Amino acid sequence: MTRLERAAWAPIAEAHRAEVEEELADVVRRRDRGEKHPIDDFLFHYYNLRPSHLAQWHPGVGITLLDAPEYESRPLYRLANAEAEVDLELFLQKRGGTLQTAHRLLAAAAAATPRFGCFGMHEWAMVYRLQPGETRHPYLKLRFPPDELAAIVEEVGCRCSHFDAFRFFTEPAKPLNLLVPTREGQAELDQPGCLHVNMDLYKW
Repeated sequence: MTRLERAAWAPIAEAHRAEVEEELADVVRRRDRGEKHPIDDFLFHYYNLRPSHLAQWHPGVGITLLDAPEYESRPLYRLANAEAEVDLELFLQKRGGTLQTAHRLLAAAAAATPRFGCFGMHEWAMVYRLQPGETRHPYLKLRFPPDELAAIVEEVGCRCSHFDAFRFFTEPAKPLNLLVPTREGQAELDQPGCLHVNMDLYKW
């Protein structure tokens, strides 16, 4: 077990907080104003993360922070005599299932052969045959009119292998996909050439 004096860990925590808050200042500003933003909405709503959570520095397992009373309010930490450390037993009790799922999916994807032939058609399949105003972000104009977009999807076809992309296909688009990804079969289909599999690294 490594023990860090406050003089050692506090500057690291503060530097992390300052860097994240500077990087996400526009995100927080838009949120406070109630402004929509397609990337912000995706990163902090779809993945259900908060900028304040990302700004919190964590030492990791096996590190004891000395003189750290502020960690008493942090979930999944154990505090005694103002010394804080990750409560690994509690973490595994509460998050063990998620950890096992993440390991299973990531290990399977890393071992799979990458495929790069989907050409991003999953994005168009999510708006296939929708009319203006029916998309997830109706305030954004699509690059093609609906009929032209549909023709592109039909000509190129869909080869989506990731369930969390496929489940957002419009109903008319789902039969156009060569595969029928399911949550149960995710480990068998996820592969490292998939954009969505790589985006999930952010989640895990």
